[in-house]
Amino acid sequence: VEANDAEIKRNFAERDFIRQLHVAKNYLSELILKSLRLFQSEYQADYRIKNLLIESDILIRKDLGQLAEIRLRKAKQLAKLYEKDHLLLEIISKQRRQFLATAGSVQAQQGVNQLIEEEKNCIERLKQLNDYWDMSINLYDRLNVSSPDSQLENQIDFETEDQIQTVQAKSLYYYVRQSYSYFEGKPEKGLDYVDRMIALWEENPQRIQEDPSSYITALNNRIVIAMRNGWHDQIAPILEKIRRVPQDYGLRKPSVFTVKTMLQSYNIELELYRDLNEWQKGIDLISEIELIIRNHQKIIPDDYRILFNFQFAYLFYRINNHEKALPYLNDLLRFSGSEYRSDIQSYGHLLNLMIHYEMGHYVMLKYAVDACRRFFRKRQLMQHFERQLLRFFSRISLNSDKKMIYLADLRENIFTGMNEKEIGNVIDYIDFYSFIDRHNAEN
Repeated sequence: VEANDAEIKRNFAERDFIRQLHVAKNYLSELILKSLRLFQSEYQADYRIKNLLIESDILIRKDLGQLAEIRLRKAKQLAKLYEKDHLLLEIISKQRRQFLATAGSVQAQQGVNQLIEEEKNCIERLKQLNDYWDMSINLYDRLNVSSPDSQLENQIDFETEDQIQTVQAKSLYYYVRQSYSYFEGKPEKGLDYVDRMIALWEENPQRIQEDPSSYITALNNRIVIAMRNGWHDQIAPILEKIRRVPQDYGLRKPSVFTVKTMLQSYNIELELYRDLNEWQKGIDLISEIELIIRNHQKIIPDDYRILFNFQFAYLFYRINNHEKALPYLNDLLRFSGSEYRSDIQSYGHLLNLMIHYEMGHYVMLKYAVDACRRFFRKRQLMQHFERQLLRFFSRISLNSDKKMIYLADLRENIFTGMNEKEIGNVIDYIDFYSFIDRHNAEN
């Protein structure tokens, strides 16, 4: 957040520090950064290792070589445990200098030879990890210029699984194998690699504690596979695993990461109930989600507020509880025109029109149409179905007696020029066909 210097000077005009505001700001920034460094240094392996290296340098300059070596050994132990090979190279380099400076020639030769071998192995692991990063990042470019008949092994020199030396490299290996299995049309094989990746992380809990994102991504991929294949009974246990990550792996709470992880899992569960048309089950979750949002107001990103307001409003709309839906839509529309989730804002505006139409609020509908039109004009992008819906509600707000004619026209033209996949993507947000057909049937 940027400080408003003019506002600060106005509010604290009588205070002495205001004459040196820039100095006070710099001092405060440094103080905050120092506190953050201390906080992170107790938790992140990188910080702990770097602090040990700094301490070893200080001790070496004070001719306290034995104490320095203790710090270097501890740093090496952490670097190996958390696979920080880039830092391990620095540790080995410092140990080599210490050997050469303090040991006898024979002893130094033996010690340095051992360090050289460690260094070679470290570089080899980094090279292997680099290769798998290259595979994973550029995989789809390679697949796009080949076909399922041309084996990936012909393009990439794969090691066998037991030759992969680090957890991170093996995780990337599983990702590449999983993706290629789908490309080959073998989803069961891809599922096996996802499950292996999840098991790999669970066998290394210290790595999840250090960086839980890869583990959670694997669990989310597992959920996507289950949803695509209709294995809905497999989803709840995976969601529970995701929600228990902060507790099971001792992550600090609350943090932006842990709160976002929790909310993402709830959003997936809401999507599941939407797919199954189990609207009430989704509504039953709302109070739990709202409690999380209330308890962590300061760290909830605006795009999450927009998303959940839309989800809640649509759930209530689907059970015809329009009075409950409107407050969530009003909260969503407060963000209208902001940079966050303009796609959800668009659907929020359209859902607002639908609900006012359902409630017979034709005067309010006219104002809502004007607001919707301003939104699309500001966004400078309007898809065909959005234009058709806005036209329909605009006509209804001016002459509701012709709604049967307008509904028939909307049904025929709403998705003109769109293919089945594009229509499906829209219907995933709001089932406009259901809305049109229900009103046609009622009339």
